[in-house]
Formats: sequence, structure tokens, C-alpha cells
Amino acid sequence: MVQQDQGVLETDHMWGNIGRFMGFITPFEEALDYRFKNKDLLREALTLDRYWKQTVTRSWREISCRRLAFLGDRALSFIATKWLYEEREPAAEKLHRFDGLMSETRRLAKCAKHLGIESFIMPACFSSMQRAINSEATATALEAVIGAWSLDDPSLRSLTDFLVLNVFSLEELEEDLATYGLSEEEIERLKAGYPSLWVSKLKQVVDCRLGPIFRLHPSIRGINRVMRNGLPEYWAGFFLGEHKLVEERARTNKLAKRYVLFRCALKLLDGDEWIREIIS
Repeated sequence: MVQQDQGVLETDHMWGNIGRFMGFITPFEEALDYRFKNKDLLREALTLDRYWKQTVTRSWREISCRRLAFLGDRALSFIATKWLYEEREPAAEKLHRFDGLMSETRRLAKCAKHLGIESFIMPACFSSMQRAINSEATATALEAVIGAWSLDDPSLRSLTDFLVLNVFSLEELEEDLATYGLSEEEIERLKAGYPSLWVSKLKQVVDCRLGPIFRLHPSIRGINRVMRNGLPEYWAGFFLGEHKLVEERARTNKLAKRYVLFRCALKLLDGDEWIREIIS
């Protein structure tokens, strides 16, 4: 058992017992929106190399989060390039540059921070060392999780969905918020009211709040497309059943749907009486 000055590490009870680990790691899996079939892979990804060297008897294979991080880097590169090829259709000479932007450390570290991954890295999660983990370490941990995920689900479908929503478009989402013209106060209110501003998570939270209360299906739909000054302008609405709660416009259909979600979520922070007036 590894000892620390404060004696707070209980690695024999937590990391050495897969059952206890499964209970501890549940919030992280919920943030990923994926449950690992092989918890050992996730445990390996989230454990610093030096801990394995101190506590684990080597088996027939090397146990190392850096091996998984290497695999994760390759999986990330493949998925990013495939997604760019299928969805964005960039010119051949731009594929390499776009791929580099997708997998850079800064972007991964930002996603890792949103996931709160530093709270699950062993042994940092049990000590004050957690505060000393830098962005490179958290990015490496996320790469290791991606590598473990690619082994746990070889189809890569669930991993692709996660990366498209949470890594590839994370900075774009923050730029959208600024472009939308939300005041700093409004952005802070959104962040305080909703722990995650990722579109898929925010939509799920809003839907789960509205659906059961009003017994109507929430949805975001495109409403119209018009030309203004020679450029297209898209309108979208947030609907509860057939009742339109909010509508917004933007330069693309995708942005219009995002804006309408932000606006509806922001208004819900003040309660739902305004909705009752609309559907009454």
C-alpha cells in the first residue's frame, strides 16, 4: 500500500478492488455518457505510471496509461480525419491541418477540464497533488481514456459521437456563445445553472425538465430560411409539442438551433411560468 504524509491514500481498498472502483468512477462515466464494459481498461487509463510501478506486480503485459494514451492519440487522429472527410469535405491539402487542430493538447485539456478528469486520476484524486496536475497531464489522461474506449468499443461509434460533440466542437460552441451576443452576466448564469454547456447535455437537461412537467414532447426545429442582403438567414424554434416557446435566427441552421436552445435554457433559470402562459 502506498503511504502519503497525511495517510489519505487507501489504494488497497479502492484501486485494488474493482468493485469499489466501479462505484467511485460512476460520475466520470456519466460525464462521458458511456459505461465501460471492461473497467480494468478505464482504471489503467486513469492511473499514473509511477503508481503502477510502486504497487502493481507486472503481469505478462505492460500496464501503462501512456501506452493507452499513444493508442488514444492514433484513434483520435483517425476519427477526426474520417469525420472531416465525411462531414466537412475539406480539400485534400487541408485535411492534415484540420486534423492537427482537432488533436492538439490545448483542446484536449479543455475537454478534460469540463469532464473534471483530475478528480479521477490516481493517485492525485486522493491528495493535494490534484491541484498540481497541469493541462498536459490531463490531456494525456484523456488520450488514455480515448485509447481505452477504442478497445472497449471497437466499432468506435460511441467514441466518435463523444468526440464530435465534446472535442471537435467545444471551442466552436464557446465562440457561438460570444457570437450570439450573450452578456457576461448571462453566460455566467448559464454556467452556474448548468454544469455543462455542451449542446447534447444541455438539450437533455432541458428536455428532461420540460417533458415530464408539461406532458409534451420538447423539440428544436428549423422554421424558415430567408435571404437578407444576398446572404441566407436561418430561423429555428424551441417547441413544446406544437407550442413555440422561443425562436432565434443565425447565419446557419445549426447555429440557429443552438441559439434557440441557449435562450430557452436561460429563460428556464427564472422558472417556467412563461411557458404555462404560452401553452394555456
